[in-house]
Amino acid sequence: MNSENEKQKGKGAAVTKTLTVTGMTCPACASGLEASFRNLPGVKEAKIDYNAKRATITYDPAKQTLQDIKKLITDSGYQVKE
Repeated sequence: MNSENEKQKGKGAAVTKTLTVTGMTCPACASGLEASFRNLPGVKEAKIDYNAKRATITYDPAKQTLQDIKKLITDSGYQVKE
């Protein structure tokens, strides 16, 4: 974890990360991935943009890690880049 996230973790502040997601073949893929984030503890908001191939995730680093977020994306069958 980088020092910025560690500082925010101590404060309990939410972190927003934008990731590039490849491998989605239709808008339903984006909707399904977005729905998966609703079940992930600590995720406050998830917006998946199929056309832009972007995922914007707002989460509480005290409850969730960026690695776990990336794992959810890859476990769903997509590739992720920062």
